[in-house]
Amino acid sequence: ENVEVLTFENSSLEESVASLSSRISQTEKSESKQADQIVQLKMSLNEALEEALRLGSKIDAEELRHLEITQTLSMFKEENIDLKQSLTGVEQDTSSFNERLGVLSAEKNKLQKELSVEDKQLCE
Repeated sequence: ENVEVLTFENSSLEESVASLSSRISQTEKSESKQADQIVQLKMSLNEALEEALRLGSKIDAEELRHLEITQTLSMFKEENIDLKQSLTGVEQDTSSFNERLGVLSAEKNKLQKELSVEDKQLCE
């Protein structure tokens, strides 16, 4: 009877050991899978971080280029305004010059007529 009890307990212990061994094996497999997943996640995270840094520097470069273009455009607009003001001044000067030229031309014609009249009078 003691032998039967010991045999039963031994059998029961062997089943428990087998069950625990199976659970340990399953746990080890699960841990191995989880470790592999962690490695894959770390690699994906590193790749995503590298991509973010690459895109970040690209965006910074594009923002810098946009800023340069904006500043250049602003400079050209200011220069355009200055040129328009200068052109307006030149146009006013030209108009004033043309008016003065018209007055001088009229005065020249008047003087030439007077001279012509005086020449006729001298010739007579």
